[in-house]
Amino acid sequence: MLNSALNYRRIDSTIKSNLTKTITAMKNRNKDMDREIDEILQIDVERRAINTAVDNMKAEQNRVSKLIPQYKKEGKGVIVRG
Repeated sequence: MLNSALNYRRIDSTIKSNLTKTITAMKNRNKDMDREIDEILQIDVERRAINTAVDNMKAEQNRVSKLIPQYKKEGKGVIVRG
């Protein structure tokens, strides 16, 4: 899985940094990859949005986790939602 993720990042980085060259290279090989390249770029946008959401959730979890000892010390009840 890690190898797959590394390959994806390398491919994504290559396509994004050399988009025109990538499209031209595929056309020179008589391969119309426009749809696939668009799909890769769209997946990357979605992946970045998911990563941002996950990072925000982790930050919120960390913020709330830091409050628990403080609340316990103050004698406040802690309600755990699952």
